[in-house]
Amino acid sequence: MLYNHQREGVRHLVKNKGVGTLHFDPGTGKTLTTLTYLSALARKKGTVTGLVVAPLAAVGVWPEEVEKWVPEDVAVQVWNLGGTIKQKIEQIRTGLPDPKLSSVWERQGPFDAPALILWVINVDVLSSRTNKAGENLADKLLAAVKKVKFDVMVVDELHQYRRYSNRQRLAARIAKVIPRRIGLTGTPMPKGPEDMYRQMQIIDPELFKMNYMQFLNEFCVMGGFQGREIISYKRVDEFAEILSRRALTVKKEDALDLPAYTDTLIPFKLSPKELKAYKELKNDLITELENEQTFTVDSALTKTLRLRQVSSGYLPGEAGEGISRLGTSKADTIKSLVQTTLETDKRIVIFTNFKQELEDLRMALAKEGTVLTIDGSVPMDERAKIGKRFAAPSDERIILIAQVRTVSTGLNWMTSAHSAIFSSLPLDRADYIQARDRLHRVGQKEHVNYYIMAGKGTIDEVIYSAHLDRASMEDRVNTYLRK
Repeated sequence: MLYNHQREGVRHLVKNKGVGTLHFDPGTGKTLTTLTYLSALARKKGTVTGLVVAPLAAVGVWPEEVEKWVPEDVAVQVWNLGGTIKQKIEQIRTGLPDPKLSSVWERQGPFDAPALILWVINVDVLSSRTNKAGENLADKLLAAVKKVKFDVMVVDELHQYRRYSNRQRLAARIAKVIPRRIGLTGTPMPKGPEDMYRQMQIIDPELFKMNYMQFLNEFCVMGGFQGREIISYKRVDEFAEILSRRALTVKKEDALDLPAYTDTLIPFKLSPKELKAYKELKNDLITELENEQTFTVDSALTKTLRLRQVSSGYLPGEAGEGISRLGTSKADTIKSLVQTTLETDKRIVIFTNFKQELEDLRMALAKEGTVLTIDGSVPMDERAKIGKRFAAPSDERIILIAQVRTVSTGLNWMTSAHSAIFSSLPLDRADYIQARDRLHRVGQKEHVNYYIMAGKGTIDEVIYSAHLDRASMEDRVNTYLRK
């Protein structure tokens, strides 16, 4: 059974002949809506072949979602393509997935049943342009897609293409040769309307019939350094009307009757050694920035990375070798929170950004329950096992410590927890929102509590305030480092 907003989503895709986006808040069922539409399309056409492009964390979820949501009168086959980028392209080109490289899930339908066939690839397939042999992999992938003649392309987590990049350009080229393009995202505009231009170049390049600079001139008020910064927006109603032709927006609070949530900022003091290192590093950065006027969020990430690490109690060596241990202020505060406020919680999630931070917390919390960890090195099948164990009802106390980027998308089993601690925050607001919504989504029965760790007077507070206010991260960090 579909919720009303999901039925509206199916109608939206039918009305637009399979060209559109579902801007559904995380947890409101955009995958179910998409699979319902594809099942209906299969009944009409007989067989539908789709290309699904998804982040690595979400690739393994698609067979589970298909098994759960595609009606049994439709035969289904889902190939998760493995191997090198070149091997994945070759499997698409030949139409013959290699069982030694790729995994398959399939379900037979009744006699003469309609069929839905999905080829699922990791978004990284779009990232490489030329391999070591000098082959243009982008052209080879495009040729392979043309040969297959896919009926539909589903771009999962569409907001990841909001910036101009080789990945975005190649996705747009591929989309042009596939008649139906469906974009899925719960965080379509982490910054503002400017985020939509590149995304819609993939789904419908005719929606905004202008180049990017013309788009900025139409809908953004420019100012700041050399007039290159977006300081506000204009003609917002017109922008919204144009976007609504292809995008259906659903907010969680309007669509679902979910329990409430509470955010609690947990300030902590850095130890004298940590504070000394922090002040020295900040002064060094200020000196470095004296002759600069501004810097981008990517530059901010580089320049503030070490400040965030010091707040977590350590500092890597200059050449990336060795770790200087500074203190355990943050880890000690989290341990205290787990021992007291969360004493009765059987499931707790802790989000981190840095692998060393994850390891330090694993050691600090070893005696507080069963500690499971997920970072980028954990294979997908192992993540699935962790998920099943975490989701299964039991009296075992399980503390899951995970890097935000590895679990912020595609995982739907964290609703067994109703408490999450952000040991550190990502700079990208989309990653922050997606991580939060791993818990606050369909299936959650309890009031959700988020605890955000912030060293007093540190970059932690700046990042949190920028997310809270939906403010420019560049501006907030720039102001913090220059004051």
